[in-house]
Amino acid sequence: MSFRDFDGRLLLYFTQLLTQRAALKEIRYSLDSEALDKTFPFSPTKPGEGPCEVVVGIPYTEVPGTTKSVTVQLQFADGTASEKKTFTKQ
Repeated sequence: MSFRDFDGRLLLYFTQLLTQRAALKEIRYSLDSEALDKTFPFSPTKPGEGPCEVVVGIPYTEVPGTTKSVTVQLQFADGTASEKKTFTKQ
C-alpha cells in the first residue's frame, strides 16, 4: 500500500497487491479504522495474461486528504484470509 500526494489529491495505490491478483478473491480495506468496510475492484487473471501482470484501469483510489492510515485484509482464492495489516501515511 502506498499513499501519494498528487495535484492536490491524496491517492492510495494498490499496485503491489494487484501483481498477485491471480491468488486474490477480494481486497478489503478501511481508512483510519479496522472496519474493512470498502473493497477495491479488480478482475481476476484471464488466459494469456501473465500471473503478475497488473491489468486494471486505475490501480489506485482517491481518498480524503486527512487520511492517516489504511487497514487491509486480503481474501484469497482458496477461501482463506490474511491478517489485517495497517499502513500509515508517511
